[in-house]
Amino acid sequence: MQVSSDEYEFRGGYEFEKIYEEELPEVRREDVYARFDRGGESEWSEIPWRDSLVTGDGRVAGDVSASDDFYSVIQYGDVLEAVHREMGDQGVEPYGMVSLSGSAHRMEAPVYMSGDQARVEIGEGDRLNMGVKVSAGHSGHMGVHYNLGAERLVCRNGMTRFVSDLHLDQSHGERFQPGLAYEAVRGVLGSTDRVEERLERARNRELLNLDEARLLLHDIGVDRVAENSEADIMNALFEEVESRESPSLYEVYQAGTRVVDHYADSGSPGHFQETVRDNVARLLDVDGELPDSDELGRSVVENRLNYFVEEGEDAEPYFSAEQETLRDLAERRGLA
Repeated sequence: MQVSSDEYEFRGGYEFEKIYEEELPEVRREDVYARFDRGGESEWSEIPWRDSLVTGDGRVAGDVSASDDFYSVIQYGDVLEAVHREMGDQGVEPYGMVSLSGSAHRMEAPVYMSGDQARVEIGEGDRLNMGVKVSAGHSGHMGVHYNLGAERLVCRNGMTRFVSDLHLDQSHGERFQPGLAYEAVRGVLGSTDRVEERLERARNRELLNLDEARLLLHDIGVDRVAENSEADIMNALFEEVESRESPSLYEVYQAGTRVVDHYADSGSPGHFQETVRDNVARLLDVDGELPDSDELGRSVVENRLNYFVEEGEDAEPYFSAEQETLRDLAERRGLA
């Protein structure tokens, strides 16, 4: 189903196949020209070492090396077809969304999997469907990326990158390798026990209180994508946190994800939202390990205290009562 001019939602393999076979544009190489002023006259000359990548409807999706040895064109449809093929072989049904930038420069597709072998349950009734977050772009530095993804069924929060070593990448310096897509799907399905264990531990690592959780979400940049940062962050925390005196890293992660998924300013760029998602993921994974909640909390309080000392009257608070909140947190953390 087409949601907007650049977004397509699908449920099931048939709809997924229709999108990557019929809706996603393919690109072709075209010459690049530059205009020079010579003797007062304009003159167009070909730039032989560069090619443009142009869609069938005339959009310029990229500007790349003209040599196939340095840049291999990878079509979005081929990437998603490979993901779909392996999911079919594994007996799971895909669903999700495919998003395309206006110029077709970049494609994002969280592809979730329905079926018992793709299901993870955290606590009682908090179920996740595992998936693969696929991203690709038509430029030398983008390549193709496969990251662990999951959808939390109770609220449809899209989770990604919360176990950092469950990802695979391919550059444009080599021809498309469908085997990486197959490996990504198999890797996610083979990691459900590991993911469940990581998230269960995150439920038992707690911050001091809701104020510290609020401060942490501001500090990792969630406020920069929210439409109304103070209200949206607090609303997300109220929705996700069971006890205001002991919010867990898992709950705070879900609150940050909720802001990006449901409260983000419609004008914030997609790539900026992805950066914030990466920051939120660090609540559950730092260098392959679950972070220590006490260290996280103490660090953000200490950093903000130092900021206000260094900036003085020029300091800009994250929210209206931040300094009062910091004094209380500093005392409880032994930093006063």
